[in-house]
Amino acid sequence: MKKVIASVIVLVLLLACAPWFLGGIAEARVNHSLEEMVKKAPYVKVAESKWTRGWFHSQHTVTFEFVVPRLTLPKPAPATALADAAPPTAPEPPVTGAPSVPSLPTGPIRFSVRSDVTNGPLLGSSGIGVARMDSHLVIPDEAQKKLDAVFGTEQILQITTRLGLFGGGTTTLSGKARTVALSKFGKPDQKGSIAWDAFTLKVGLGRHADSYDISGRMPRFEVTGDPAAEHFVMTDLTLNGSGERVTDHLYDGDATLGIGKMSVTGPRTPFEIEAIKYGVATRKKGDFMEYALTLGSGAINAKQLDALGFPIKEVHYEMTVRHLQTATLEKLMADLQSVYAKNLGAAGASSSDMAAAIMQPLKEDGIELIKHDPALSLDRIGIVTADGEGVIKGLIKLVGVTDQDLTAGVMALIPKIDADLTVEIAEALVAKIPNGNTAVGFGVDQGYLKRENGKLVSHIEFKNGALKVNGKTPALPGGLPFGRGAAPSQSVPPPQ
Repeated sequence: MKKVIASVIVLVLLLACAPWFLGGIAEARVNHSLEEMVKKAPYVKVAESKWTRGWFHSQHTVTFEFVVPRLTLPKPAPATALADAAPPTAPEPPVTGAPSVPSLPTGPIRFSVRSDVTNGPLLGSSGIGVARMDSHLVIPDEAQKKLDAVFGTEQILQITTRLGLFGGGTTTLSGKARTVALSKFGKPDQKGSIAWDAFTLKVGLGRHADSYDISGRMPRFEVTGDPAAEHFVMTDLTLNGSGERVTDHLYDGDATLGIGKMSVTGPRTPFEIEAIKYGVATRKKGDFMEYALTLGSGAINAKQLDALGFPIKEVHYEMTVRHLQTATLEKLMADLQSVYAKNLGAAGASSSDMAAAIMQPLKEDGIELIKHDPALSLDRIGIVTADGEGVIKGLIKLVGVTDQDLTAGVMALIPKIDADLTVEIAEALVAKIPNGNTAVGFGVDQGYLKRENGKLVSHIEFKNGALKVNGKTPALPGGLPFGRGAAPSQSVPPPQ
């Protein structure tokens, strides 16, 4: 019995002391994260970071600075003698009612974030962890009063971060459903409102940020006006993604932004687009990386398309950049980070200086990437209609580029292009295009188009500087790098 009582006492003491101990771990971990963030994003500075430690609760206030480049515009060129002799022109009258263009800030942009910290291990609804941080922007009192008058006193955005016991953590951004009258934005007679449903976005990071996980959803965002005005609705907005670190700056993963439906109704240009998708995926393949882009939608309904008899059922824009050497790509990212850290905020820096500094690693590392035979894959670019599909697929590569080719200039790269493309389009779809049948007849007669099962097919090849369409060499003007009379070559000698 005495052992049980002793164990309970020890456990109670541990639970009582743990919050103070874990509060110190939370402070060290957050400070380390801020240091790493500044290294990765040199345009962000931490002007001040202050912790107020408590036993069960602490408070952290951090002030960030977004560093704006101190760019000086080049001096105007001296006037020519002809310009000096010309009669002075009358100044143009000012345009009344035109909005003024705000000037760029000349110094750092500052803002502060205050976090109420609950020390672990017991974090209530957030479970178990080192700490929970409930954060909000620090807004001056006068500005806060104006925001309260528009949106009410309840916070629009809640930001909660849970620090895991063994590293990493999850930040959750959420907000309740809200409807705000447009009349509160400075025009009392304005009808209509802006409304959105409850939303949430979770961003999780693994230990040492070696992995990430993103998930979020907003069911509806809507802007309404009077009956004669446009009405905008966007539904089922989602964001999902996950990935793992490959190098210091590169991840193997993906992220996808989706919109269930977006529509505008009104007297001018009403339209509706379904199933909008934008996705980016990165994959490591051996010593190389590839980047895939997906952009597309479902049906597009618009009066202009209906008038042409051209209803669109699907849109696809899918392409992949392949065979980018990982080591060189990592070096490019590190070099660009170093350039930003060195030049942002530098006194006397001009726009041309900044551009030159950025172009240097792009040029050096970009040339190295080209030497490793990068390729652009057109996975699917096209549209689907009620009359059929029009699509382009294929692969465009740079093969065997040497230092000599790069020294000789852009034209020397043309013989190193290796392209194999296929174009397919439903003949019924072409018939809807003005003069489409005439163009089809010419293309078929010349052999550049083939009829196959209701489709028009064109196979395009470009290799060793020679262009072929369906196996035929097109009659192009002489003198072009791939035209009639131009002998294919593997490289162009550098200029003497």
